[in-house]
Order: sequence, then structure tokens, then C-alpha cells
Amino acid sequence: MSTSSIIEGRIDKTVSAETGVLELTESVAGDSHQRMVSGRSNFQSSFLAGDSTEQREPNDYYKTQPRYTRPMLARERFDGVVWECACGDGAISRVLPGEVISTDLHDRGFGETGVDFLATTKQVNHIVTNPPYSLAQKFVEHALQCVSGKVAMLLKLNFLEGQKRKPFFERTPLRTVYVFSDRISFDKGDVESKGSGLLAYAWFVWEIGYQGKPTLEWIKSESANS
Repeated sequence: MSTSSIIEGRIDKTVSAETGVLELTESVAGDSHQRMVSGRSNFQSSFLAGDSTEQREPNDYYKTQPRYTRPMLARERFDGVVWECACGDGAISRVLPGEVISTDLHDRGFGETGVDFLATTKQVNHIVTNPPYSLAQKFVEHALQCVSGKVAMLLKLNFLEGQKRKPFFERTPLRTVYVFSDRISFDKGDVESKGSGLLAYAWFVWEIGYQGKPTLEWIKSESANS
């Protein structure tokens, strides 16, 4: 017996009321086979990046296609120096305006490497990045100490959730959350993503000095050929 059942395409996902185990049943050529994914951690490792694979990329390296960054840039101005502090192969840096500083802890063939953002302090106008999700809040908090303008982070929409995170939002100047109306997916390492993801994402924008309540807006990724 299950507490919920969601049908998406050819995958039937059910959660057992007795065991709490996520069951995935995938239809193949009119037949079906079933695989079990036990516990919260395995579920997260399967779907955290918006795909259905079970192996996470080392160091959460999921490239952000430019078509996911440009819709936010069309609505936000970033005058001055912009720091992309988890630049990877430069996917976001290449579409940022103005003077861009690109750093990363790991060498992906772009920018200054070996730079631990959380242990590095630079004074810049803005920071724009897609941070490792396990360090997202730490990235935001540190970024706010380094800018005079805005911090824009691409995060899962459920970053808004949690009792422990409520005080964080109350003390930081979150101004706008740009929610993707479509489900975006990320390139896994050097493998380009062709489909859509399973999770909702948004650009979160904080602005130093902002004192009002955050606003919610919707954006849509550009077409894959743009």
C-alpha cells in the first residue's frame, strides 16, 4: 500500500506506507521491471540534480547551460565587478556582463583554480553562481560579506524550506526569487543534458540594503538551440 503515487512519463514512483521505501517501476516495451531505492539519502542521490541517475558527480559538478542564466540577466543589472566563485568550465562566467572574476576550487579548465571561496575574501560589486548545493547557505552567507550590491544564486526551490533556515531568511536581504516555470536540468560533467529535470529551480537574488519583503517572479529557460 502506498501513501502517494506520481506518474511522470514511463516511471511510476510510490512510497510504501509500511517501509517508507521509494519504489520506482519503469515500463519497458509493454513490460515492467521494478527497482527499490531505500531511505532519504539514496533518493536524494538519485534525483538531487534533476536526473534519475544514482551516482552524483564528484564535488557536485553540474554545469549550468547559458540558457538558464540569461533569463535572469534580462531582469537584473550587474554593473561593475562580478565574481563567479564556483565557475567550473565558465558556463555562467561567459554570459555575465562587465568585468568578471572567475574562480573555482577545482580545475575545470577555466578561471583561477585552487581557490576555496569560503576561505577567500574579495570585495566586489556582485556575486553570481550556481553553488554546490550542500554548501548553498554557507555560500550565500559568505557572498553577502563580499559584495556591495547583489548576490544571485541558482538553487533548488526547496531552499526556501525548513525551520532552521527561517532565521537565515529573516536576517538576509533576499529581494527576488525567479522561479523557472519549466523544469531545468544540468549537464553532468561533460555530458550535455538533453531532457528536463524532476525538480523545481529558481534564481535567488539578495541585494545589500534591501529591507522589504521578497517578491516572487516566474521565468522560463531559453530554447535549447538559443
